[in-house]
Amino acid sequence: MKRITQAMVVSLAGMLQISTAGANEDIEQIKQVIQWYFDGTAQGKPALVEQAFLPSLELQYVDSSGAFKRWSGQTYISGIEEGRKNNRVGEIIAIDVTGDSAMAKATITNRNMVYTDYFLLLKLNQGWKITNKIFTRQQVRSHQYGK
Repeated sequence: MKRITQAMVVSLAGMLQISTAGANEDIEQIKQVIQWYFDGTAQGKPALVEQAFLPSLELQYVDSSGAFKRWSGQTYISGIEEGRKNNRVGEIIAIDVTGDSAMAKATITNRNMVYTDYFLLLKLNQGWKITNKIFTRQQVRSHQYGK
C-alpha cells in the first residue's frame, strides 16, 4: 500500500510540473498577444493589433449616456493610422487561464484617460487570440499622470 501511495504522489507531482510548465507557457504567449495590441496601438502598427485579434472580435463598452455600444475589431483596427505614435502605456494586471480559455485584465494610460480592458482569449491552432474585449475609461487627474 505504501508503494502505491508513493507512486501516486510521484505521478501527481509529475503531472503538476507538466501542468505548471504548460500554464507558464500559455501565460507567456498571452502576454505576447496583449503586447502586440499595446505596441500596435501605441506605435501606429495596425498589423500588430490584427495579429492579436480574432477577425470576429468585438469591442463592447458603455457610452457616456449609459447605453451599451459595440464596435467591430475590423473597424477599430482601420482607425489605427500607420506610423502614428500615441503616448500610451499598457500594463497587464491579471491573467487567468483554464485549458484553452483565458481572461486578462489590463490598463492603458495616456495623458488624459485610463482605460481598463478585459480580454477574452482562446487558444486556437494558430495560438492564442483575443476574441472579445470590453472596456471602460476614466479621466486622469493631472497630478496622477503629470502635467
